[in-house]
Amino acid sequence: MKRMLAMLLCLTALLFFNANAFAEVKVSEKGKSSQSSSSLQWGAIPVKKATASSTLVETVNGYTYSYPASNAVDGDIKTAWIEGAKGAGAGETWGQTLLLEFDGTYNISRIDFWLGWARTKELLEKNKRPWSLEVRFSSTDTVYTLEFDKLSYNDTVKAPQSWYLSRPIRASWVEFKIMTVYSGWDGVDDTCISEIACFE
Repeated sequence: MKRMLAMLLCLTALLFFNANAFAEVKVSEKGKSSQSSSSLQWGAIPVKKATASSTLVETVNGYTYSYPASNAVDGDIKTAWIEGAKGAGAGETWGQTLLLEFDGTYNISRIDFWLGWARTKELLEKNKRPWSLEVRFSSTDTVYTLEFDKLSYNDTVKAPQSWYLSRPIRASWVEFKIMTVYSGWDGVDDTCISEIACFE
């Protein structure tokens, strides 16, 4: 009897651990208020450093352009971080990552996302954008998988898709990994994120 009770306790603990080590969240579009690019991150947690696993660098008409991680936290949805891996840079093995390090430790309760390259309607539709992202925080082993809608250009620029956490997570950094993407035009493999902002 004692042995059976011990086995049941171990099984319960294992199930509890697995349930809390992975969570799927459907991110919804919250709010419809117009926001200018200069006010996108008003009140957002300061990002000390943004780094990415890869960055697209391309030459067009003799000019070289780069789309670094810092573009995703500059408060301007007309700029974007664009991954530079072969293909879409998505998936468990090849998924590219964006790491945001803060200037301290904060209780994160909301994260706003402007996905794709929202500079113009053509660029938004031409390039790929995340369908799902894995999110990791510095303070927990839990991995969250977020799924996003494929918004029109007008809806993308009007308001972010927001993740409201069920309870705040205290963290000094947060990392996003591209898992799946929405396709753009044929032959265009670049996946773009215009802006991410974290809030207490």
